[in-house]
Amino acid sequence: MVRIELLGHVRAHVGGDPVGLRGASGRTVLAALALRAGSVVSTDQLAEALWGEDPPSGAVANIQSVVSRLRRGLGEATIETVPPGYRLVADRVEVDLADLEDLLAGSGPDTLERLGTLLASWEGDPLAGVSESDWFLPDRSRLTELRLVARDRHNAGLLESGAADAALVDLRRVAAEEPLRESTQLLLAESLHRLGRTAEALRAIDAYRRHLVAETGLDPSTALVALEARLLDGSEEPDPAGVVGSAPRSAGGRPSRRWLPPETPFVGRSEELARLRELLSANRLVTVIGTGGVGKSRLVMEYLASGADHTPAVVLLASIGPTDSVAAALAAELGVEAAPEALLDAIAARLDLEDTLVVLDNCEHVRDPAGQLVAALGSRVENLRVLATSRRRLDLAEEQLLMLEPLSLPAEPDPSAAAVQLFCDRVARAAPHMEQPTEDLALATDICRLLGGLPLAMELAAARAHMLGLAELRAQLVRGRLPTSTGSATMQEAVSWSLDLLGEDARRLFAEACVFRSTFDLESLGAVSGLDDPIDALAELVDASMLSVVGGRSGNRYRVLEPIRQALPGGVPDATVAAYADWVVAMGERIRAAYLGCDTGTDVAVLLENRKLAIDLLLERSDDFQNGLALLHGSGDLDRFAELALALSYPLSRRPLPGLVSMILERCPDTAAGLAARADLEWCVGRPQDCVSHVDQLLGEIDPEHPWVVKALGASCPAYSYIGDVEQMSAAAQRMAAHPAAAELERMEAVGLWALGELYAGDALRAASVLEEHSELLPTAGLALLSFVRAEIASEEQPEEALRWLERGATEARQTGDYLMARLIEVALLAMLVRAGRHSDAATLAQSLVPELLRAGLIPQAWMSLRHVASLLAEVGEPRTALLVLNSAADSEDAPELVGEAVESEAALRRRINGDLEAADGSGNGADFVIPGPLAPRRLWAEVDAALGFHDPLGAST
Repeated sequence: MVRIELLGHVRAHVGGDPVGLRGASGRTVLAALALRAGSVVSTDQLAEALWGEDPPSGAVANIQSVVSRLRRGLGEATIETVPPGYRLVADRVEVDLADLEDLLAGSGPDTLERLGTLLASWEGDPLAGVSESDWFLPDRSRLTELRLVARDRHNAGLLESGAADAALVDLRRVAAEEPLRESTQLLLAESLHRLGRTAEALRAIDAYRRHLVAETGLDPSTALVALEARLLDGSEEPDPAGVVGSAPRSAGGRPSRRWLPPETPFVGRSEELARLRELLSANRLVTVIGTGGVGKSRLVMEYLASGADHTPAVVLLASIGPTDSVAAALAAELGVEAAPEALLDAIAARLDLEDTLVVLDNCEHVRDPAGQLVAALGSRVENLRVLATSRRRLDLAEEQLLMLEPLSLPAEPDPSAAAVQLFCDRVARAAPHMEQPTEDLALATDICRLLGGLPLAMELAAARAHMLGLAELRAQLVRGRLPTSTGSATMQEAVSWSLDLLGEDARRLFAEACVFRSTFDLESLGAVSGLDDPIDALAELVDASMLSVVGGRSGNRYRVLEPIRQALPGGVPDATVAAYADWVVAMGERIRAAYLGCDTGTDVAVLLENRKLAIDLLLERSDDFQNGLALLHGSGDLDRFAELALALSYPLSRRPLPGLVSMILERCPDTAAGLAARADLEWCVGRPQDCVSHVDQLLGEIDPEHPWVVKALGASCPAYSYIGDVEQMSAAAQRMAAHPAAAELERMEAVGLWALGELYAGDALRAASVLEEHSELLPTAGLALLSFVRAEIASEEQPEEALRWLERGATEARQTGDYLMARLIEVALLAMLVRAGRHSDAATLAQSLVPELLRAGLIPQAWMSLRHVASLLAEVGEPRTALLVLNSAADSEDAPELVGEAVESEAALRRRINGDLEAADGSGNGADFVIPGPLAPRRLWAEVDAALGFHDPLGAST
């Protein structure tokens, strides 16, 4: 039997004898196979594990050699070759990871001994000795956590068996290594207590609390608070001076937990802090409300630390039970002693003597007694000031509310955005050695967006960033794997705490609302809810800050923040998921009907407005559509997956969203609906041959009169244009225009595509006559495609007229939400500006257009723009970069084929560039014009952008 160890240095033994793994490559491949024992690991995965994203040219041969060596050491039958890679035969190996998982899942008299033996066998960190590639990051994180869980479990077992002294040694070591791991801190305090060192245990708890607040701004969990209370109430009286330092003690003997000044920077709440000061200066009661984890307590901490106008008496209510006395907790903080019946008067007397601000933190679970206390004090204390934090209002007449929302999120990467600042700061504090997120603002911004700007969620994510790296952390979040704990504060606790305070209907409705991935309205919620009338439950959720209210044109919408949604205990009910899938499919059909203008007459303005509404609804509901497609695919309901994909492909062909487009192209089945959906999207992402292939397949399977024929023909026209088959483009457009099932806008666009095909075939007169022959069908304004066609027809003889048509078409496209058409027109506008000699305007447009096309994944359109920029570069004295662009485009499979006059135009441009380079070479500067190999578009744009920046628009060097 082969034994493999992964939880420390990667090692292998056969029959108890060690096997030489000969370097990091052998350990890396063995670890990759052992982590997935019994499953196939592809050669691509092994290459990424060994070399990251840049494998050598002979990667496959190298992997074969490594596997061959492993087989010689472990036994030929241990590793099987199974295309597309290799598999470790599970029943021939033992892996220490599997042993650990079995021990953690089981129990028994020998479990403690076996766990101790396993712990003693590990040397070094998990997966020590393998490649440092990012491929292993998730596994390293998981194995590290498992080892820590194992050490906690073993130490807990030692405590139960009476060996607290043996546990204490390891607990001190783990606590030093993992200072924010609360489970270890609990065990450490417990072990000290059992050894009769309760005062030291309480000091350890207090030190941990201070460290936690300083590092994260969070309070410990209720479990640690309960342990502290148990130790304080136990028979062993702790040393008063040693428990909490100089903090005062209450009359009941408990230490008062004074508000600790924050040590981490306060980010993004300057307006709220100023508003809080303003409210407190003019009102007796101010309540800061908001969802769990939004930063209510931290805002109050900052207010107190920055110099409150009154001496604060802070009562941390999270640690008291719902039946405990809020008045007694305040009395303890003030050091007031009195009989229960005289307690309120004693508190009032103390508050009258001092200018005191009463701070009641976390009132939600004691809202009624907290409200009663404030009301009673208000009638007794003339200058009373109370500052409360809660997830719901106290409902008192004098109460002024300060609603705290998640931190603001930028539309584009912005280091000054509050959410990005907070995340970057917390990553820097958690891992000062790590390359900071400010070096990759796009990734950091995406992470903040995925976390909804919720401070607690970003704190939790930042604590994981040093283990996973930003790219893997983002990937985990996209897959719905939210970091939920730092070992202390957890999102689950925050959500469970809030749910416990709700009524049964509100708890049910919240679980149902968590099915939505984007905002939703009351109608949508009613479609998935099992409640007959959810209004009252919805109001309770809004009042408890469990739902955010988002204003919209047609009324309020609601949202569950993603970190809260993922932390829902028990998940969304199955019946709700099924109803949600039905709702998403129905919403897709609604989008399709609006896009095609079903039952809305023939008025072009109305049809275009409906198309814009369809695109807006796609953008608004994109998360839900992606989630719905995933649910349908996961359940095997491929027919409805294809139906939804087809409905969405109509607006997606105008406003491509990379996530939805890639999901449809990767997962859509080869049914008629699936073929129609894929065909309409493939040309957008630079796969015109696939588009044409699927169109041909679809047309061979469905009735010629079927409406999907129109859709397929419409998709094939730009695809034929991209591959240079303009005759087929014209033929497809003519067939589309004459099809009886074509909607009004589809028929109009078919005429435009027909004219465009004739123009690209070199017959501008025929193109103009096609528009003239169908003038009664075509609108005079509004349809961007027709403005684009008219511009293309005028471009040779009337360039100024062409520019006016292009500018008009771009405006029309933007007004109707036609993102793709707007970009296509801007590409043509770029070409016209270059030809007109308007170099400054052309350079400005290129520097906004090309990056936008690359971000949107519109690679063919980016190549079209770059070819036009090549002409601009030649004009401004950058022949080397211009030739680099042309060579890269010629080498790329994603660049559209040149058609018509473009073939000779590019040939002439090459001749001119070569002449410029030869002239430079003749002057002795030829070495300056060595042309590197073709570049991918993003890398190429960096070169182009630098060249445009080095020369001013008129070609003079800056």
